[in-house]
Amino acid sequence: MIRLLLSKFLKILPNPLYNYNSKLLSKLISNDSLINELIIKKRFQTLWRESLGYNITKETYKIIKLKTKKEKEFIKASVTIIHKFSLTNCPKSFVSKELINYIFIIKKDKSKKFIHELYTEETLPALYNESSPLDNNFSSLNNKSRIDYWREKIDLIDEISLLFTKPSRIYRSNYIDTKYSSPYNPLKSIAYAQRHALNYNKDFKSFDKEGGDCTNFISQCINHGGISVSNTWKPYTHPWLRVNELYYYLLRRGLGQDITNIKPYPIGSIIQFYSNKKGFFSHSGIITKELANGDYLYCCHSYDKINFPLSEIFPLMYDKIRVVEIY
Repeated sequence: MIRLLLSKFLKILPNPLYNYNSKLLSKLISNDSLINELIIKKRFQTLWRESLGYNITKETYKIIKLKTKKEKEFIKASVTIIHKFSLTNCPKSFVSKELINYIFIIKKDKSKKFIHELYTEETLPALYNESSPLDNNFSSLNNKSRIDYWREKIDLIDEISLLFTKPSRIYRSNYIDTKYSSPYNPLKSIAYAQRHALNYNKDFKSFDKEGGDCTNFISQCINHGGISVSNTWKPYTHPWLRVNELYYYLLRRGLGQDITNIKPYPIGSIIQFYSNKKGFFSHSGIITKELANGDYLYCCHSYDKINFPLSEIFPLMYDKIRVVEIY
C-alpha cells in the first residue's frame, strides 16, 4: 500500500509545469503547504532551466529500497530512489542519474493514506535521520520558509543565472603554485568515476555512514588516473578523506592548481562545494563533461551522482564552488 502510494507520487514528479497542479497532487498529499511548495519549486526549476537554455527529458523515479516504521498516527517511510533523466543540450550517450534518500511522512485519513511531508538527505540533512523519533523532527518542519525560499529564487532568477555563468560568487584560494609534470590521465579518472559513482568499488571502505564518502571516492578517481599515493596521501589518511585537506595537499605538492576563476574547466578536474549553512567546503566531485551552455556534468559519492548537471546543484543548494585542475 505504501509502495503504491509513493510510486503514484513519483510518477507525477516528471510532469511538465502546465500539468502539475494542486488538483493532481491533492489526490496523494494531505498537506496544502507541501503541495504549494512542490508547485512553486517546479515553477522555479522550469524557469531556471529555460534561463540556461536546456530542458530535462525521459525523467523517471524508481524505488529501489523501502523501509517503514509506525510512529503514533503517522508512518515514516525511508526510501532510496534512483532518479534518471536526459538533457536536451547533452549528447544522447550521457544519461544523468542520482540516488536520492527520501523520508516520507504518511498520514491515514479514514480508509486512505496520504503523504503529509517529505524531505531528502541532501536538501534537508538536519531533518533527515532515519533512527530519530518522528516528533523530534516533525515539529521542526516549516513549509512556509521553504515556500518563501523558492519564491525568492524565482524573483532573483536572472541574477542567479548570471552568477552561474560568471564567477562572481566563486571562491579562489590565495595559494598559488607552479605546474609540474604529472602522468595524470583525466580519461582514466573519469572512466573510474562513471564506473563506481553508483556502484561502489568493494576494494575500498565506504564512509557513507561516517561523515560521507565523497572525498574518499575522488581520491580513488585521481589515484586511478595516475596520481601516486604517498606517506601522507593514501587510504585512509586525512588528505585522502577530507575535503579541505585533499585540496591543500594537491596544491602544496604541485599536483594541481585552483582554476575557479579560469573557465572552461578541464574534464577530470575536482569540484568542491561550499555551504553557508555549514560554513565550510563540505563536498567533492569530479567533472566528467563540459556542455555548450557553460554547464558541466560531474560524478560524486554521498548523494551519489553520475554525469549530473552542475546547474541542478549550484548555486541553488551550495553557495560557492572551487575547482582544482589536476596535472
